[in-house]
Amino acid sequence: MTTADTGRAVSVSVVICAYTEARWDDLVAAVRSVQLQGPPTPEVIVVIDHNEALFDRVRIEILRIKVTVNTGRPGLSGARNAGVAVATGDIVAFLDDDAEAEDQWLPRLVETYRDVDVLGVGGSVTPSWAGTRPRWFPPEFDWVVGCSYQGMPETRAPVRNFIGTNMSFRRAALVASGGFDSELGRVGADASGCEETELCIRMVGQGGGRLIYEPSARVTHQVPATRATWQYFIRRCYREGRSKAVVARLVGQDQALATERSYLRGVIPRRVVQCLTPTRRADGGLTMAVAVVVGVVAAGLGYATATLAPPAPTLTVDVDFPDQYVYEVLIFDQARDRKLVAAVEIVSPANKDRAESRQLFLAKCANLLRNDVCVSVVDLVTVRRFNLYTELLTYARGFPSIAVSLPHRCHCC
Repeated sequence: MTTADTGRAVSVSVVICAYTEARWDDLVAAVRSVQLQGPPTPEVIVVIDHNEALFDRVRIEILRIKVTVNTGRPGLSGARNAGVAVATGDIVAFLDDDAEAEDQWLPRLVETYRDVDVLGVGGSVTPSWAGTRPRWFPPEFDWVVGCSYQGMPETRAPVRNFIGTNMSFRRAALVASGGFDSELGRVGADASGCEETELCIRMVGQGGGRLIYEPSARVTHQVPATRATWQYFIRRCYREGRSKAVVARLVGQDQALATERSYLRGVIPRRVVQCLTPTRRADGGLTMAVAVVVGVVAAGLGYATATLAPPAPTLTVDVDFPDQYVYEVLIFDQARDRKLVAAVEIVSPANKDRAESRQLFLAKCANLLRNDVCVSVVDLVTVRRFNLYTELLTYARGFPSIAVSLPHRCHCC
């Protein structure tokens, strides 16, 4: 595909995350589309997100792949991190389990890495609607269904972040950044997002470099009928707003909302004006204009409700890397019905000597949100859980490799 300065061929790993057998045919098509890329043929990694039946089926029925599981917090971010942990390629690309890579997708992504300043490359995503595209659905809101939207660059250009359906990064930079933040991103079929936005901003902020959008590296993304409804449109916009508020808290409003401000000042008004011309109004333009306004309002409401939530006290958790045991730190938000907001897995003994795994774990610890939380240390060997304050301290004292610092007692303990 391309070569590094040393003349060595650049290797590529492609991570596909899956959580349900309902998308089996799509998953098989996604894997096949990647295996047809090259040469050389990339390493294909399928990560199963907490679904044992799906794991067993993939292991038996899909050949010439590496299959692994997400043993941390359920969700797309945790699954992607699990894929990165076992990837061996110089570049790690991500493809959704309901997307298919077009011919020359991977070569066009990888070619851009000839520039040593490039940290990541993303491609375009074309929707494949289960039926007819709704006439009211604005092309500026195709991000709602995980696709490229009107207003994005039409030629190769630097961008702030990628669409998660079709993106890639240098593995070394991705590991050094700490990977995807497990507080962000989808869990199952919910409508959250922005994990790739926060990651991209963090990667550039930590190590410099550029992120490049290459629209000729194309994939198609399945859009089921359930996502072509007003209900899903509004819910997704609202959740996007809430997710953007979390990103703003992590990286600051200037970086988190820079692209959105340009989008709201230029792209959105142009669409509304176009929809209200006499010709377009007669052809469903008025309904599309309403959709634009509703989408913006829903996203703004989501952002406001998340931003105005009162700040929480701090609980700090410090975990050293163990030599003989396997466990993870789970962090819960007590104010929101014990919502799991972070899960940091310590890699298995078989992988503990890998510098990338150690660095990924330590960086994930450093990037945890500081909330009013309770901590549960889970010994994954015995699957015993210790949820209460005193039990946690007793458990931690039994393992010199774990140090837990609690500046105040959790409200629930």
